[in-house]
Amino acid sequence: MIKILNHYIFRQLALATFFITVIFTAALWLTQSLRFVDIVICRGFSMTVFLKMVIFLIPDLVSIVLPMATLIAILFTYNRLSGDSELIVMRMSGMSNLALSAPAFSLAATVVALLYVINLYFLPLSFQRFKDMEHHIRNNLTSYLVQPGEFTSLKRITIYVRERRQTGELKGILLHDARNHKTPFTLIAEQGLIVENPDGMSIIMFNGNRQQVDAKTGKPSILMFDAYTLDLSIPPDQKTRRERKPYERFLGDLLNPDLSQETPKMIKKLYAEAHQRLMIPLTVFCFAGIALAFFLRGDYNRRGQGKKIASAIGACGLLEILIISLVNLSERFDFTIALAYGAIAVCMAASVWMILENSSRRAHQRERGVT
Repeated sequence: MIKILNHYIFRQLALATFFITVIFTAALWLTQSLRFVDIVICRGFSMTVFLKMVIFLIPDLVSIVLPMATLIAILFTYNRLSGDSELIVMRMSGMSNLALSAPAFSLAATVVALLYVINLYFLPLSFQRFKDMEHHIRNNLTSYLVQPGEFTSLKRITIYVRERRQTGELKGILLHDARNHKTPFTLIAEQGLIVENPDGMSIIMFNGNRQQVDAKTGKPSILMFDAYTLDLSIPPDQKTRRERKPYERFLGDLLNPDLSQETPKMIKKLYAEAHQRLMIPLTVFCFAGIALAFFLRGDYNRRGQGKKIASAIGACGLLEILIISLVNLSERFDFTIALAYGAIAVCMAASVWMILENSSRRAHQRERGVT
C-alpha cells in the first residue's frame, strides 16, 4: 500500500517538475533569444545560425531553472494533497513523515543526477560552441563591414557602404586601411564585392580611386582604377587566440589546470567554477528537505499553508545566496569552499532531523490518544 502511495506522489511531483521546468525555461529562452535577433535582421546571418546560438543556451537555462522548479513542484504537490485531505488519509493508513518524504527525496535524487550530467558535460560543451560561434561572428569581416549607412571599424580598417544589395554587391564604398600605420590609405569606389577564399577574405572594387599621403613630403597622391583588389585577411601573427573562460571548461580542466599557463588569480577562478558545478546540484536535496521540514510539521490546514510555503521559499533563497556568496569569496579566501559544503551538510541534516522529530512527535501523540 505504501509503495503504491509513494509511486502516486512521485508521479505527481515528476509531472509538476517537468511542466514547471519547461514553462520557465521557455520563458527565459524567449527572453534571451531576443538579444540575437540583431544577428539575423542587421548582420545578415541565416536563421540556422540564430537557432544554433539560442539552442546552445538551453543547458544553462535548465541548470538554473531545474532546482527552483523542483522546490515549487514539491510545495505545490504537497499543498494540493493537503488541501484535498489526501495527506490525512495517507497518514491514517500508517505513513510517517519519513515515508511521506520519500517520493520528494527520490525526485531530488533524480534531479541531482540530471544536473550533474548537464553541469559536467552539456553545460561546458554548449558554452564552448556558443562562444566559438560568437567569436566567429564578431570577427567575421563580411558581417561587420557591410552595414549600409554606417561607419564600421574593425582590425584598423574603417569602411562605409551606402548600399548593399541582396546579391552581395556593394554600392558607394569608402574604405580607410590603417593596418600599416606608416602608410595608411583611403579607397573610394562606385561599387564592389567582398569575396571569401581559403586564405582569407578580399574586397574587389570597381571605378574608384586610391588616395595616400606621402609620409616624407606630406603631398597627397591619387591613383584612379577600374578594378582594385584589397586583401582583408588578418596576418597570422596578428590573430588573437581566444582563451577559454572557466565556464567553458570541463571539470578535469578546472581541477587540474596547467600551472605554467594560468595565473594564480585564474587558477582560483577555475577551482571556484569546479566547486560551484559540484555544489549547486546538491542544493536540490536541501531544497527538498527544507520544503518538507516546513510543510510537514504541525497540523494540516485545509485553508492553505501560505506561511509555511513562504518560509520554505525564503529559507531556500537565503541558502542559495549563501552558497553562491561563499563560492565567489573562495577566489580570495580558500576556506569559504569548506564553509559552503558545510552549510549544505548542516542544512540537509537539520531538515532531516526536523522531519524525523515531527514524525516522532506525532507518533507519541497518537500513543497518548490511544491510551
